[in-house]
Amino acid sequence: MLVWQDLHSGELKKLETTHILLDGGKIYMPSTGTSNSRELRLHPQQIIGLQTYLNGGVRDKLKVENEKLLGINCTDLLGHLLC
Repeated sequence: MLVWQDLHSGELKKLETTHILLDGGKIYMPSTGTSNSRELRLHPQQIIGLQTYLNGGVRDKLKVENEKLLGINCTDLLGHLLC
């Protein structure tokens, strides 16, 4: 989502599982202090990965209990991905 939808870490923090519209192949991005709300198209590769993450038990293994999509600090996640 950082690459294909050009989201920044503040937007990633706001994403919830209900914002992912797999059937329509879209993400609803709520407004932030610097951007308006919008719907963004998902690429096919993202749909498969998100479906696995949401419905395949990955969130359960990570013990994500709230409705946040990632359930972790995005800054830490980005740091691990970039290191």
